[in-house]
Amino acid sequence: MADRKVKLKDQLGRVVRLDDGDAGATLGKNLFGTDGKLLKPSDIINPPPERQGAVATLWKLIREIPANIQALAAMGGVGFPTRAGDGAWFQRSLEPGTGIDVTNGDGAAGNPTISLEDLPNSGVGAALVKLTRDAKGRVSGTSSATTTDLAEGTNLYYTDGRVDGRINLQKGQPNGLTPLGADSKIPSQYLPALAITSTFVVNSQAAQLALDAQEGDVAVRTDLIKNFIKNTGTTGTMSDWTELLTPAAPVQSVNGKTGNVVLTAGDVGAAPASAAFPEAPNDGFDYARGGLAWHPLTGPLSKYVMLELPVLTDQAGNVLTDQQGRPLTANVPAIPWAWITGTPTYSFPPMTLAQANALTPVADGQPVLITDLAGGREPCWYDATVSSGTRFRRFSDRSIAN
Repeated sequence: MADRKVKLKDQLGRVVRLDDGDAGATLGKNLFGTDGKLLKPSDIINPPPERQGAVATLWKLIREIPANIQALAAMGGVGFPTRAGDGAWFQRSLEPGTGIDVTNGDGAAGNPTISLEDLPNSGVGAALVKLTRDAKGRVSGTSSATTTDLAEGTNLYYTDGRVDGRINLQKGQPNGLTPLGADSKIPSQYLPALAITSTFVVNSQAAQLALDAQEGDVAVRTDLIKNFIKNTGTTGTMSDWTELLTPAAPVQSVNGKTGNVVLTAGDVGAAPASAAFPEAPNDGFDYARGGLAWHPLTGPLSKYVMLELPVLTDQAGNVLTDQQGRPLTANVPAIPWAWITGTPTYSFPPMTLAQANALTPVADGQPVLITDLAGGREPCWYDATVSSGTRFRRFSDRSIAN
């Protein structure tokens, strides 16, 4: 059988000749080391790693470069090697993300540095809120904040107790607050001294000087129609009093008249109200204006006859009225005798003596025709000068009708 050469795995490049049928030594059976001991697989082959991670590989006999080392050596550029699940290798580097800054991301100039980007000032404020953060400093929630959530500094915020305390410190103090009493009024100790003015009415100087008056008191002198106020004097004379001056009225007199002035048209040079029509005569009679003259309604010169309708009364003398309150009168008028002058057609009202005595009101000289006198009917007239009883006299002999 032909021999064949097998290159030895050493540094000298030597070979060994083996017969063509010789299979060589088998590890763990007939392969021995240089020390003459049988070599086992565990002596030259590393066991597989139990867990993934950085495990040192011990090559007892380095004859070939592993594939992973060759893949790493074949990478170009700068960065971090990354092995995929299928054993492929890739070149990677750290890159910035949103809001994240990365310095030296490929690690070539030193260790990479990762930081937050600087946030520019937006210039827009926001409401006061309370932030809740997790263990990593991330904001996990917000809620409305109040002064209770703020740590107080030199400026303390409002509380009822603090305000009440400040008020209590200033009660009754200079330039402070005036407290009220239990009656909701200011106690007298917090009020300045008050001057109470009294007014005295006197009718003489002696009575004025005898007054127990204090400064500011007023004396009213009824005899002088003047007023005086007490000054600081103590002489016991009128020099202790100062007269209160009253400005004089703009009008002192009217046409020489003073006091309560009653003026007529002549006092002011004016025509009387009746200048265009004269006043009625003042002779005790009634007049009415007719045209441009006064006409007598009563009296001996009157051309009128006034008829009086007697007012009806009850037995007590009370005037009888209708439903509207108007007095009821008799149907027969009573004509005063003094007004009848030469009236031939005049007829006296007939009535009994009792009816004549019951007439009211009755005018002096009023005529009646009494129908129940002795001798038949007789004209009689009312005589107001009779003091009592029947006051009607007979025209015939002036005797009292009976």
